[in-house]
Amino acid sequence: MTMFIKKIKSAKEKIRQRALLKRREMFCNGVSEFSNFYQKIKLDMHEERKARIQTEIHSQGLCGQTVSKLDAQGIASWEGMLSNAELNELRVVSTIHKKRWEEIFSSGNGEKSTQRVGNVVYTNTGFQQDGRARAFFTGKFPNAIANVVSDPRVRRICECYLGANYKCTFALAEWLTPSERGDFWHFDRLDEQLKIMILLDDVEIEQGPLRYKAQTNYFIPELASIYLNVFRDGIEFAYPPGPLVEAGTGEVLYGIGNAGDVIFFDTTGIHSGTPCLVGERQVMVLTFRGRGEVSQRLRELGVSA
Repeated sequence: MTMFIKKIKSAKEKIRQRALLKRREMFCNGVSEFSNFYQKIKLDMHEERKARIQTEIHSQGLCGQTVSKLDAQGIASWEGMLSNAELNELRVVSTIHKKRWEEIFSSGNGEKSTQRVGNVVYTNTGFQQDGRARAFFTGKFPNAIANVVSDPRVRRICECYLGANYKCTFALAEWLTPSERGDFWHFDRLDEQLKIMILLDDVEIEQGPLRYKAQTNYFIPELASIYLNVFRDGIEFAYPPGPLVEAGTGEVLYGIGNAGDVIFFDTTGIHSGTPCLVGERQVMVLTFRGRGEVSQRLRELGVSA
């Protein structure tokens, strides 16, 4: 009887192992198929964008230069884009909402939490290590932010990079104070998304600038399984393993600069925050999205979640 039970257990284990191998094979096949589709779509969209960029470059302006660099590296900076008057208006908005954030969370217990006041959502990360505080603006933006969204230079870059049907989905004010660590490497979406970060103060490496892995706005073969899981699960971000990111090709670029500089970056590329060591970093971040063409084209090619 004991031998019979052992044979049954052995048979069950073999069935289980075969099922695992089958699932692994199906997943690998799925990764390969998805990778082929996703890579093709990214290349097609790059070619479409390149045609728009060529038209913009002929104008001999900074818009063309900025969007060309943005397409090549995933990140580009326009030095001194905003005037002192525009900066001061944004600083007023930042100061008002920082004070409100402090009033909301001054008696908190350090746990992660959010609180909505009108059309502004104040967030506390709950981790003192990263020193980050934020206020998200939804719906109608303060005039100072709305003026940047409607700035003809910003509009031209967004239209050139994302296509005509882009939209600004939200904006945020962020304050970074000295902390033990920054954020982890991640990408925000599979679908096209562009963020612009406005430096309200001078930012050097000690103030915790954005960091970006250059050229990761293109398809990265090593991340194929992660891309697939993001698409299948219907989520909009992922944190690839740090060692995998560090080992990959592409220079690490930092969002350092002077007050008034504007940093454009493609959030399908890998990026993260860094720890603030000295002083404070104040920025405004605007988020622009395209039409969701990546997901749409994947579905049109028959790829399903």
